[in-house]
Amino acid sequence: MPKSTLHTVILFALSVLLGFFFTQAILASALSLRGLHSSIQWQPNQLNTLHKKTDLLILDIKPIPPDIQLEHYNRLSIRGARLDPTQMSFKITQLNGITQELNASTDSTTEHVIFPLASTGTLHALQLTLHGERHEGSSILHIDLEPHPASFSLANLHAGYKALWQAWLSREGLNVYSAHFVVGGEKASYISSPSLAGVLWLVLSVLFGWVLTRRHATVEVQLTALALLILLIWSLVDLRWQRDLWLEHSKSIDTSASAATHAIDLQAERIQRVLPKETQRVFILSAKPFDRLRLRYALLPHNSHAEAGTLEQLSPQLHRDDHLVLVLPLPGINTNLAHNQIYAGTTTLEVKALLAEARLAVVKVLAVNPNNAKPSHIPRPTDLEPRP
Repeated sequence: MPKSTLHTVILFALSVLLGFFFTQAILASALSLRGLHSSIQWQPNQLNTLHKKTDLLILDIKPIPPDIQLEHYNRLSIRGARLDPTQMSFKITQLNGITQELNASTDSTTEHVIFPLASTGTLHALQLTLHGERHEGSSILHIDLEPHPASFSLANLHAGYKALWQAWLSREGLNVYSAHFVVGGEKASYISSPSLAGVLWLVLSVLFGWVLTRRHATVEVQLTALALLILLIWSLVDLRWQRDLWLEHSKSIDTSASAATHAIDLQAERIQRVLPKETQRVFILSAKPFDRLRLRYALLPHNSHAEAGTLEQLSPQLHRDDHLVLVLPLPGINTNLAHNQIYAGTTTLEVKALLAEARLAVVKVLAVNPNNAKPSHIPRPTDLEPRP
């Protein structure tokens, strides 16, 4: 590699590192100025009575969000009407069992009661105690746990760095936004968006690269470096997105909706194995519309139909050599695959069974008899009834 080319590569690598360093500095500063933590608010319907007397009322405040670190907050406050600050106090219980009682500050009013907070640890429980007789017309509008005001300091800057890395490394989960734009950390903020960080990193790296190489690098080299920078930074952001999607998929496979979808997809695999390649039409019968539609999707590219919910609705469309998928049990439909028959009401199908399971059957239609002819065999309930 020529010495000048190696020198250019080193300068561009340096510009990438400088861009990343200043990206963190800018975003951490923005977070520290905006504030790293959100206010937490409770409404009157979240106050549960623990103890009530004429001159004493103890209210339990729920729910308490998980992992609330008290050192990030500087006060509790109550907004309301005709409040008496001298009759109010809070009891804070931490996760380790330590309790603390808070009294109202002297600058409280009858509409805004303030309780200074100087605690550390994780909040576990919160109770509000009202002493004495309540004034007529007094009411509580909401209770707030308020964070320290935003300010630019070394402590906040360090906390901003930690919040950024927490946002970039944490799993975001599925939501209405693209994973690129969903932010992490304790406070939702687009400042910690991985995509914003990637764009800012790219812009700063290009700027530093141009400053460092403008005198000896050709335009072609600079454009090549720009393309490589875009590829590198976008790949890092996209890898994070793919990681989130994979982890979310692994987690959600155990949830009820995903488990149901997974079970239907497994059924579709077994159906695909028994359907001939030259199959013209496949009709799907299931008591659940979701199962019919999901199976229809999973059986692509077969020409599947899932509109009918009963055999009598379906029978006018059926012809010889059509294939029928039945997700059992099906109310009102009797399956007697031991004698190659399916019937419901006045409709009888002569079929050939391709797959017969307790919860699933695939048959090829040989004849449709939409008349009052009785089936040639009256099946016993055990012929193909779903078994537990």
